[in-house]
Amino acid sequence: MRFKYMPLWLLVLGTFLFSPLQASGTSTYLKPEHVHDVMKEILELHVSENSISKKIMQRALRVYIEQFDINRIYLLNNEVSEYWDASDSLLEKSIKDYKNQNFFVFEQLDTLFKESILRNRLMRPEAYQDALSEFSQKTKQDIIDRGFDRSYFSSSQEQLKARTAEDLIAFIFYQESLIDEPSGEKRKKIASLFEKHLFQLENNYLFVNEQGQQLSDQQQQHIALVRIAKSLAKSLDSHTAFYSPEEAYDLRVRLEKGFFGLGIILQESIDGIEITKIIEKSPADISGKLAIGDHLVSVDGQLVEKLSFRSVLDLIRGVEGSSIVLEVQHSEEKEFSKVHLKRGKVV
Repeated sequence: MRFKYMPLWLLVLGTFLFSPLQASGTSTYLKPEHVHDVMKEILELHVSENSISKKIMQRALRVYIEQFDINRIYLLNNEVSEYWDASDSLLEKSIKDYKNQNFFVFEQLDTLFKESILRNRLMRPEAYQDALSEFSQKTKQDIIDRGFDRSYFSSSQEQLKARTAEDLIAFIFYQESLIDEPSGEKRKKIASLFEKHLFQLENNYLFVNEQGQQLSDQQQQHIALVRIAKSLAKSLDSHTAFYSPEEAYDLRVRLEKGFFGLGIILQESIDGIEITKIIEKSPADISGKLAIGDHLVSVDGQLVEKLSFRSVLDLIRGVEGSSIVLEVQHSEEKEFSKVHLKRGKVV
């Protein structure tokens, strides 16, 4: 059965959103021909662009690079310049490959991304040490006055390390604005949280799941093709976007102004995932068993400590009326408590 593409004809603030939706009995995993087909549909409907030109391919390569390294902490200028300012011959070859449903230039970039991630991980301990040492000597105004110019790629590994340190310092300032009585020990916890966030983002490019296991070849191809489709769609204009099937579902839920969950607002902090708000008349509110300041320990027996924040939210959502067990630590209590709830619609 042909993989069916169904554009989400949702004109949201002038933005056209396209997403491949699975036909009955087919997989949601993308294949190269699917990206080609959906781009063909987009181009047929686009006002000003009707084919992948050299201009569009150049934009797509830049979007692809920025999707990965928007803060310019991974890639060196001499590594990325041949793609950022691609030659006519590379663009022409990339267009020819695209027409043949091949994406070699993006695969080359993926290899570069992986190498830069591994390099960055090796230099980060020293960058963190520099950041924590420098932080005690700086005020917030010092950081603001210095500013972070990230309009260009770094020329050396030392500059990459310095930028990583700058980002950690900015992260510390933000996190300390949320906590009482900042200290050196808490700054180390903030650095650990910063590292956790980076690892989760990087693992998506290393094709590793949250348990550290390598994804299947089919899953790896799907993730890579979603990124390619996003960069190609965005290269047309700022109003066109490609959504994966998972993202499209989430979007529909949000547009319907409701989802089936518990009605708790969570925030990730140095002490874990904390309940910061309980929505009125939600299942959590009606039960009276949860309170602001409670820390989430597990969901249905699955510990949340090493999960991404998004994964925790996905665990909490579910079918209306379905049961869920949260293990929480109430404020000022050392013991954990299990709370049994049923999911309901949250508006």
